[in-house]
Amino acid sequence: MPDQRLAGLIHRVQDATESLLRRAMHLFWRLSRGQSLGVQVMAFDAADRILLVEPVSSKGWSLPGAMVRSGETVREALARALAAAGAPASGPARLHGLYRGASDAEPDQIALFVVRTAGAAPGPAEPSGRGGAFFAPDALPPQTAADARRRIAEVQGAARPPPAG
Repeated sequence: MPDQRLAGLIHRVQDATESLLRRAMHLFWRLSRGQSLGVQVMAFDAADRILLVEPVSSKGWSLPGAMVRSGETVREALARALAAAGAPASGPARLHGLYRGASDAEPDQIALFVVRTAGAAPGPAEPSGRGGAFFAPDALPPQTAADARRRIAEVQGAARPPPAG
């Protein structure tokens, strides 16, 4: 019986120590580096299809996006992301939501915009190797990234795409 009590006490002390260290590390990370911001865009063409890109750096189709550079506005980063995908906006972009990055490879915060594009098809792949294509929301490629699928479902459930023109 005393061995079980001692083992339980050691386990509780270990859990408390791990929790304290985890909080201290997060505080250090927040104080020692700046926050990063990225933009993602859900771009609809005239047929209400969604633009997806296939980045070289990750697996699967995803929404176009970019990091906001130092001295750049979010709108400028959004325009740059659309231009890189070959599909400039034809109307105003609507902010749908702000998201926390899910991994260390993503920005700390991601601003998701919904916009109508000027063309019916994106231009050729950019030099970084990203190819783009429009897909119907109910006919996404099987390799579509899970986070892109979640955001598409959320936007489709929340509102229609912005009006054309």
